[in-house]
Amino acid sequence: MSAPNSNTDGSFAADFHYTDPDCLRNPWDLYTRLQLDQPVARSERHGGYWILTRYADVVRAACDTATFASAPGVVLPAYASPAPLLPFEADPPRHTKYRMLLMPHFTRAALAPFEPVAQAIADSWLEQLSGRDRCDLVTEYVLPFAASTFAAHLGVPEADWPRTVEWARAFVQLPPDARRVRDALGAFDSYLAAQLQLRADAPGRDLLTSIATASIDGEPLTATERHGLAFTLIAAGIETTLLALGSAVAYLAGYPVAQQQLATEPARIPAAVEEFLRSDGPAAGHVRTLTRDVDLHGQRLRAGERVLLLWAAASHDRNVFADPGAVRLGRSPNRHVAFGVGPHRCIGAPLARLEMQVGLERLLARQPRFTLDPSEPTVAYHAARGPARLPVILG
Repeated sequence: MSAPNSNTDGSFAADFHYTDPDCLRNPWDLYTRLQLDQPVARSERHGGYWILTRYADVVRAACDTATFASAPGVVLPAYASPAPLLPFEADPPRHTKYRMLLMPHFTRAALAPFEPVAQAIADSWLEQLSGRDRCDLVTEYVLPFAASTFAAHLGVPEADWPRTVEWARAFVQLPPDARRVRDALGAFDSYLAAQLQLRADAPGRDLLTSIATASIDGEPLTATERHGLAFTLIAAGIETTLLALGSAVAYLAGYPVAQQQLATEPARIPAAVEEFLRSDGPAAGHVRTLTRDVDLHGQRLRAGERVLLLWAAASHDRNVFADPGAVRLGRSPNRHVAFGVGPHRCIGAPLARLEMQVGLERLLARQPRFTLDPSEPTVAYHAARGPARLPVILG
């Protein structure tokens, strides 16, 4: 993305896209400028779309599903998915029914018995770092922990967790390899299809079995619906925790005082997790498509046009968050929108929070001191904010 120029006619946003390397490195100044000068900006990338950055506008749009529709697609450019991204790419009332099927697996009560499982998974990966003085905390801990933990919650047999970890590695490889990503998606897609088929007539209460045997209004889900729900859950679930936990660990590696505070006072970790999510959340934004004309801040947005809701910018809105660029581990209140807001708010948010809390708690208990390795730079993830590599010195 070109560096912003000094005018305020919106032209500095014409070539904007949030996955551009320049924006990934430091989007905050640009997001603030958009909020102040162009609260409804226009980019001509990917066929053209509008950009909302202010907290109030983003929340209002996300809650108005009748006007800002998700069914036409929520990712820009379109994600080469082997299945529809359900329930993301659905609108009420069908979307509501999909969520009702999944919600029982993501309540706090349902997740409470899963916490010891997540702790054991974290400890198993951390044990492999025991006695070492250097490691890459993303590829050797954060990624395998995130992939294994979500696979366990989904109901993937433990013997297949390593396969899930290897498929996940394709998404953070550097330099990017589109063919390897397609191969990983294809292999995982085939695996899920086989698992769903195996569970179609099998009793069980895990998440995969619930999807395989689910019905809506007395009608079984179609094969495409089952496929889309299963694929979206694990793809989004792994990446969400990978990015969010990786960013949190990277922050702590660079700030030893904060690291020591959380290591000695683990009760502060849940509030710290919320601030990590606000300050550098896992999803920059999602797209909606207008079903009618809308007038907003002097701009006429037409039916059929696409609108990017920038969660990351909204969570840095200085009208809502004092000193938004600062990381305050005990910030309260903290009404961030890292997981979205409204009917489409991330259904897996409670699980992502649990994984982040467990991941940090176990890391700080087993490795209470780790610092960035100056001889090997941290490398930003190639498609979203978050480290793909995090070389650290242990002890």
